[in-house]
Amino acid sequence: MTPWALENISIYQQYGSVDAALEAGKTFHIWAKPMLDSYIFLGGSGATLGLIIAIFLASRRADYRQVAKLALPSGIFQINEPILFGLPIIMNPVMFIPFILVQPILAAITLVAYYLGIIPPITNIAPWTMPTGLGAFFNTNGSVAALLVALFNLAVATLIYLPFVVVANKAQNAIEQEESEEDIANALKF
Repeated sequence: MTPWALENISIYQQYGSVDAALEAGKTFHIWAKPMLDSYIFLGGSGATLGLIIAIFLASRRADYRQVAKLALPSGIFQINEPILFGLPIIMNPVMFIPFILVQPILAAITLVAYYLGIIPPITNIAPWTMPTGLGAFFNTNGSVAALLVALFNLAVATLIYLPFVVVANKAQNAIEQEESEEDIANALKF
């Protein structure tokens, strides 16, 4: 447990509710670890559950679909090593780009939702392996809005990964047809 998460819980327990704590001038830490697990690390770092869904929606590559099938059960519970090393994302320039971009975008959405009062602060610590949406729900004492924002973030992550999955399809087709390096480079363009 992180100190910020423990401090949030302590403030909540001391005052009995978020509203009472805020009226007393107390503030909650937004970037406590459960907040990251609930809204940003959806399926693990890089929000790879969105990538798994994007592969099921748009990929025609048998190898990607097989890896996604194998990675889905663990991805639901925030464990993403099967997809990280199975595609691989680590040495794959096409998939590495959205892997890096998705987290700051989800953090911005979460920050806006928090400051607009759509989602409450973290006042509990659910296990980090809670499925997407449920972790947000339990970490915020049952806020349905938190669950919906987490699912919205998952949809955004999926949309971010979709064009890159399509590009990976095109690149694989160019490689299978044994085209020149120039043709393969052109296939990688958006």
